[in-house]
Amino acid sequence: MPCGFHSLTFALVALISAALPSRAAAQTPPLLRDPEPSALPRAPERPRAPVELAPKAVVSLPMCRSGTDAERCGALGPGFGPELAAFYRPNPYFAFGATFGYSHAAGSFSGGALSSSLLEGSLVGRVYLLEQGAFDPYLEALIGWASERMTLAWPSGYTDVDSAFGPFGRAGGGVDWFVAAGVKLGVFGAFDELVFVGGARCRAGQCATDAVPSSMLRGSITLGFGVSVLLGDAL
Repeated sequence: MPCGFHSLTFALVALISAALPSRAAAQTPPLLRDPEPSALPRAPERPRAPVELAPKAVVSLPMCRSGTDAERCGALGPGFGPELAAFYRPNPYFAFGATFGYSHAAGSFSGGALSSSLLEGSLVGRVYLLEQGAFDPYLEALIGWASERMTLAWPSGYTDVDSAFGPFGRAGGGVDWFVAAGVKLGVFGAFDELVFVGGARCRAGQCATDAVPSSMLRGSITLGFGVSVLLGDAL
């Protein structure tokens, strides 16, 4: 073949090769992506349990009756005392159980030392508002029996003793929060109503038992703080 033909063929091959992009150049460089965000840490599970024991510290602000001896009740300061409750919780929203409480208040009246002691025992029902989470708010109602004893020690050495007993009720609510698995701290507030049906009034050794003394409490506003311990398998 003539030399010119070879030169022409080589030139055509060179042009075609230059016009076609190389395989490496044709490849699109990979897109740079931001790293995937790490998953947010899950809040620790706070399962409810079927059994709950709740000791509490309670302060009560007295509410008095009307009558000739009502000033004695009005002279009392706040009452302080413990309360213990036990609950069975068959599901996350309802519980029932029993409570027992004691409260003692003191004051002074006409130069004498005044004190009042109140015992309460009751059945209790609760409705919980959340089935999971760190907080466990609730509403509760109690119905039970109470007895009160008030003493007034006069400087002369005489002691007056008034006492009464009867049903009582409480309506209130509170909120607990988990501080660890199976342990809650909580606060609550409630109104107590005392419906005494019998009692005694003793003055200088002479007692009358025909009516509830007017010195007795009519009710109280109750505030408290407590610790709850949960027992049993998670609901």
